[in-house]
Amino acid sequence: MPDHYPFFPFYVNDFVSDGRVEAMTTEEVGAYVLLLCKAWHEKPRGSIPADDKILARWSRLSLDHWNTCKPRVLACFSLHRDGRLYQKRMVFESNKLMETTSLRRKAGKAGAHARWAENDVPMANASVCHSKRIARPLRPQCQSERES
Repeated sequence: MPDHYPFFPFYVNDFVSDGRVEAMTTEEVGAYVLLLCKAWHEKPRGSIPADDKILARWSRLSLDHWNTCKPRVLACFSLHRDGRLYQKRMVFESNKLMETTSLRRKAGKAGAHARWAENDVPMANASVCHSKRIARPLRPQCQSERES
């Protein structure tokens, strides 16, 4: 299972219609999005440390300005027993993505096994191509090629 996904699901309609986001200033929305991006790469995924100095730096605000924005931005996170702040939707989407990835990996392995086992080809040689297709030349692409 990869530890790092280069994207996270972002449901625009849910984001813009969330009352907590609607209550934020443009600057607070920016800080929130930056923290979401950081939370996606944290362990556990979807969490951020409950440390104002780190969160101020990650949101690209001075510590004083962070303290002003903090209540509305962190309204979207909840503090857990481990001392970290979690974004509920991100944790859910991360778990769903990992489950989907795991199911696809298992299906891919089962499909490869079925394909190569049915042809009595050992899996170690699965990269060898056993195609019986015949290559045919392509047709000319333009009229000038046909005339020459």
